[in-house]
Amino acid sequence: MEKKNLLVRIFVPVVVAGMVFVGLPACFQDDGYPEGFVLNDEAGVATMAKRSMPQGGESIKPIEPEKPSYKYGEATVTFKCTNALPSEYIDGYTVLTMTVHYSYKMENGEPTSVEYVYSAEDNPEFSIDDIDLVENPDTGYYTLVCSGTYSFIDSNGYLYTWGYSGESESDISL
Repeated sequence: MEKKNLLVRIFVPVVVAGMVFVGLPACFQDDGYPEGFVLNDEAGVATMAKRSMPQGGESIKPIEPEKPSYKYGEATVTFKCTNALPSEYIDGYTVLTMTVHYSYKMENGEPTSVEYVYSAEDNPEFSIDDIDLVENPDTGYYTLVCSGTYSFIDSNGYLYTWGYSGESESDISL
């Protein structure tokens, strides 16, 4: 009886020690695959295994990308002529100011596309050709930057076409 008791006393600690020193490190070894990765040898297909329980601080809900949103704005833009003007038109056409209405698409916190909607001043001779929101890295605010064309025929039948570039008069917060 004492011999059996002695074997149990020696055998159990040796088995437990073997499990601790051999089995436990095998659980933590790095096999080179990302966590949750399972290689299905039968089908030859690698798949990601879904954990049944989230690990500390992890969410089981997948992160979804932000859905784009569409927004509208308006800004007072001062346009300056980029061409030399005839002397009779310098006073009236060097600088033009108008309220520009625009729309933009936001994706991941950034405006990705900007479109001209209309101008409060209905001037069929002036067209906005290009429009964009440019971020000022120092302030984090945006400036509406536009280019436009002014085309008209004067009373003598001459066609004039002048280019303009403009910026919003105040910073824009999105």
